[in-house]
Amino acid sequence: MSTVTDATTHAPAAPGAMGSAPEPAALQTYLAGLEAWVRARRSELDDLDATALAAGRGAEVGSDMALALSLWKGVSDRYREMWATWDGGRVLQPQRERIASLIWGRLEGQEMGQGMSVPEACRLADALVGLEAEPDGEPETTIDADLLARDANMRFQTSCGQVDVLSREDLAARYGALRDRAIQAEAAGVTVTVVSRDDLIELKAATGRDRDLLDIGDLLAVGEKRPDDP
Repeated sequence: MSTVTDATTHAPAAPGAMGSAPEPAALQTYLAGLEAWVRARRSELDDLDATALAAGRGAEVGSDMALALSLWKGVSDRYREMWATWDGGRVLQPQRERIASLIWGRLEGQEMGQGMSVPEACRLADALVGLEAEPDGEPETTIDADLLARDANMRFQTSCGQVDVLSREDLAARYGALRDRAIQAEAAGVTVTVVSRDDLIELKAATGRDRDLLDIGDLLAVGEKRPDDP
């Protein structure tokens, strides 16, 4: 598996929500932070690429770089649309609503992050670079928009173990409710938030994949732990 350093640049917290009109001050702060993320992330990726090439490891880190660059481009393109709408701060309610829609609306086209909002794409870019992600069973495959477009549910092998990315829009829209019903569990001495058993069964049934349907039988045999259980 290829190796990259942990991400050191993180995206700013996004203001408002879809359909809202965030205050100009909040938008100005966010746009400044997002500009810094776009610039720093590209510089960071260029440095990582140059270091890998100098060490003769360009092919080894190629899939990581392609994934991160594709995510970066999707966010960068959307940032330019936000900046044009911001127009130096000359924003009334329609313009502020438009910027909110650009922040929280799903990325489209051929970007790797299609189906995600800007905050989601930023978080995924930060996480997968640090986790050294590669497609399961395809370690030499470049992670790009075409790869992700062929399957809305992707499995990656990372430096911290297996990670499944569910980017299908109908599943992504359920994230808020899934998090509200999630439970806390201990893993290697760390408290992590995990989806409840009942929700996991529904998610696996929705994918329709053979391996997920087989998992449902095992899950049904396990008693559900509630959030307030000791």
